Formats: sequence, C-alpha cells, structure tokens
Amino acid sequence: MGHPIVDKVVREGLQSINVSMLSPEVRLKLMTEAGNTLMRMSRFKEAAHAFALAENKEALREHGNWFLKQNKYGLAAHFLLHVEREDRMQRLAQDCIAAGEVEAAKDIYESLGDQVMVHFLRENFKS
Repeated sequence: MGHPIVDKVVREGLQSINVSMLSPEVRLKLMTEAGNTLMRMSRFKEAAHAFALAENKEALREHGNWFLKQNKYGLAAHFLLHVEREDRMQRLAQDCIAAGEVEAAKDIYESLGDQVMVHFLRENFKS
C-alpha cells in the first residue's frame, strides 16, 4: 500500500480529499503518486485530474502527448487541457469531434470559455 492519502484517493476518488492545505511540495509528491497509480488502473481522467492538482505539467504533457500519438484524442484532451495553448486545444477539440469523442470536445470548449461551441455540441450531439 502507498501513502494513506493516495490510498484514499484511489479508493474514494479525488473529491474525497482537500489538497489546499498541503504544501506545494507534498501536494506534488502525493498527487503525482496518485496519478501514477490511477494510470496503472486505466483510470485516465482521474489520473489527469490528480496530475493537475499536483501542478505536474511535465506528467500532463507526457501522458497527453502519448495518447495523441495513439490517436486517442479524448484521453489526450484530459491531460493537455491543463497545459496546452489555446490554439492547440482548439485543434484537439476538432479532432475529438471528428473521432466521435464529443464529451472531451465539450470539456475543451468549456475550459476555453467557448459557450457557443459547448451549446452547439449539447444541441447536436445528445449523450
């Protein structure tokens, strides 16, 4: 077993803890460990969130680019959402739509504040 906080994240989810009270160093260490554990469990969206909480931009880019190379645009979006430039995210959102990964595209457009595209996707691609 790992650190008790990491175990709690894996067992109960990221919403089960409040990392704001942790020092940046401790948060980086624990949330990176949680992200790596979640990656091994194929819980990719949660892993991306853990790396984002850790502010581990290197891990976010590395995993996001790894998924991009495999043409897994939706998974890549969860990681790159936190670290990439707006123009690159716009292109990734279009790739997600073309691949039928509309939820990931919606997440990208929401993060970019593009409510017109979010509304368009909601109206035209009901889930």
